Amino acid sequence: MKETNKIKFSKRDFEESEDIAIFIKKIDKIDKKYIDIESDELVRSQPFLLSILLGNSVDLEIPEAEEILKIYFLIWEFFKHKKNIIRIKLTEKQFEKKLSKNVQYFKYLEIESKEDIGIAYTSDLRNINSKALLSAILIKFNNQTALVKMKTKIKAVVFIGIKSIIECFEDIIMEKT
Repeated sequence: MKETNKIKFSKRDFEESEDIAIFIKKIDKIDKKYIDIESDELVRSQPFLLSILLGNSVDLEIPEAEEILKIYFLIWEFFKHKKNIIRIKLTEKQFEKKLSKNVQYFKYLEIESKEDIGIAYTSDLRNINSKALLSAILIKFNNQTALVKMKTKIKAVVFIGIKSIIECFEDIIMEKT
């Protein structure tokens, strides 16, 4: 049976999308105080995420870096109150493992037909628990001027890193304590 390009969103996905809209409004008004408070929390709770935040801005133009910073703070807002996130720290090893898996997946997609790519993307999105979050991020990539203008290769690298962080945090919240 042929797989379709349909993604089912659950009631939880819709509820999370309402939360994400609130987070986006909050982050769009980002200021130094917010950055200081959240950076301090990241140092204590998820220092690896902070290192990613700081490292990503090096190779980007200022408008791009600002938008990517907002995306990472959106991810942080989404996950920071979820189970295990404060207690279990994301490690570089965990991130590298997810990143490697995602890089291989996207390399595989490069050789597939357009129809197969659409099915693969849909399947990938279907298997992520944070559909509303990833959907909001994809919308940002397709609508924020700085991100739309970003070079394709840089955009791909950044997006794969973002997706990997989300998947790592999903694993952390699923860990049995």
